[in-house]
Parts: sequence; structure tokens; C-alpha cells
Amino acid sequence: LAKGGTAVCVVTNGALGNGGDRRARRYFVDNGMLRAVVALPAKLFRSTAIGCALLVLGHNDGPVRMVDASDLADEGRRWNTLSPEAIEEVLGRLREDGSMSRLAGREDIAARGYSLYASRYLGQAPDLVNPMPLGELALDIERGAGFRAKELDALAVDGDTGFCYVRLPDIEDGMISSDLPNLSGLDEKTRKQWLRTGDLVISKNGAPFKVAVADVPEGRTILANGNLYVIRLDTERVDPYFVAAFLASEDGKRSLEQMVVGTTIPNLPMANLRQIQIPVPPLDVQRGVADEYRARLDEIAVLKIRIGKAREAAAGAYDEAMGR
Repeated sequence: LAKGGTAVCVVTNGALGNGGDRRARRYFVDNGMLRAVVALPAKLFRSTAIGCALLVLGHNDGPVRMVDASDLADEGRRWNTLSPEAIEEVLGRLREDGSMSRLAGREDIAARGYSLYASRYLGQAPDLVNPMPLGELALDIERGAGFRAKELDALAVDGDTGFCYVRLPDIEDGMISSDLPNLSGLDEKTRKQWLRTGDLVISKNGAPFKVAVADVPEGRTILANGNLYVIRLDTERVDPYFVAAFLASEDGKRSLEQMVVGTTIPNLPMANLRQIQIPVPPLDVQRGVADEYRARLDEIAVLKIRIGKAREAAAGAYDEAMGR
């Protein structure tokens, strides 16, 4: 391109955040070749219903304009269109800041793993007390052990062996199920993925992302699977239940969402996980929040027991009334 030249290309949304294209995105951003990203409405192209975006290319040593134009479609029965008025609105958003448009510095883009999803940059950043990256508060972060279905089938047993396996469905309402699949044994090579009491567990894929704090009974070994991250926090600086309470809050959910890549299946890469900002108030404040959070989890557990008993009673109501 000439010095003032501009090129515009259409890419699928997947190219804005997948791992395979990250190197290309980084090259364009770091070398000042990207001016703007415009997220388009779905179903604009007759050849595909996949979400797409415009990349505005040209010499640019400054920030990149992030525009969300996904709300501007004239919806049709099968395909959508952009009216002349909608196109003018897109051009207006390219010129100035607003709720659907802002400039993102190259440092900000790099911190988000070179994700170019415009929506990741347009959400209002939560106001946090003494925020710090999760990676700086963790002693260790491991991804769970990846087993193929055949390997799991070979290890699975019916009886209680003391060895268990926690999967994504085993985490619900901030708690890890007490009824986990039993395994015949575990290889010492997977020790890094064994949960310890106090470990923070976060799902790799969402949304919404699942978060829980491990409470491992004595004599039991629990292995996390590959769809989970196991985070061992520095408890002299942060309380695990405080961090879980934050990530379950609206501010925490927004912080997680701003770090994900992918649209069909949102994914949280390890590098982005480490960059999530966590508030770090004084420990006494953290423990107060943690105690309240744990109390609410206990309430949920009690209510689940009551719901289970009520379901059993409802299922038997007919037989009981009929004397059967």
C-alpha cells in the first residue's frame, strides 16, 4: 500500500481469535498494519451463515479502532442486509468513540492474546480494588489431564477405590460433586493434576465458565480432566474462596469474558487466564467475603437435598394416594 493507502478484507470470526491465526494477527498488530476491526451482523453472505468481520488494513503506528456493528442488520427470512443508513452508522462508529466503538492500544491487544473480537474491548472494565493478574497470585497453574474415552473406560470401576476423576459436568453451582467417577488407580505422572484442598478449579471452555474450590477428603485422590485448570493460589495473599466469589460475580464474569477467544465455543487460553485481573483487598476483607460465599454454597447444598427428596415424593405421590 501507498503511505495513505487502505485495504479492507473480510475474515470469519474464527480468524479473529483462533490459535492457528494468532501469529498472523500478532504480525499485523505489532508491525502497524491494522487500523480497525468491524464485527458484522450474522448471515450477510449467501454462501455462509458463519459470523464475519472486516479488517481495515493500512499503515498505523497508533491504536486499533474496535467497532461492533453486529446490531445493525435488516433481518430477512433467511439472510440479513445492511441498509445505506446502517452503512453510514458503521462509518460514524469508525470515526469516533461510543458504546459500540473504541480505540484499543497495541499493549491491550497483546495482553488479550492478540484477540481481535471487538466485543472483548467494548465491555466496561470493572472497578477493582488493588487489581493483580491471576498469574502473579498463583503458585502454580496446571491444565487437567487429558484422557481419551478408551483410556477412561479402561480405568473406570464401580467400587470405591479412593481414586476419582472430576469432569466439567461434575462442577455445578460453585461446587464439585461428591459423587465422582471411580478409577482403578492413577499414574504418578499425573500427580500435578491431582487436586488439593484449596485449589481453585476453572473450566477451560464456557460460557458461562465454571468455578469451584476443591475440598478433598482425607484418603481420596481426585484427578482433574483436561477441560479444567487447576490453580494453586498463594494463600498468604489471596483466599481461594474469595477469588471464587469474585469470579462468580458479575464483575468476575465480565473479566473472564474479556479474556476468552472463539465465538461458537468460547475458550480461555492459559496465557489469557494468567492475565485476568483479580481484586486484592486486605486479607480480613477477603475472609469476610469468603465466609459469606461458603455460607451461600452450604445453603445451595441443603436446598439440593430438599429438592431431591421433594422429587422422590412427587414421583411416588400417585402410588401413595392409590395405596400401591
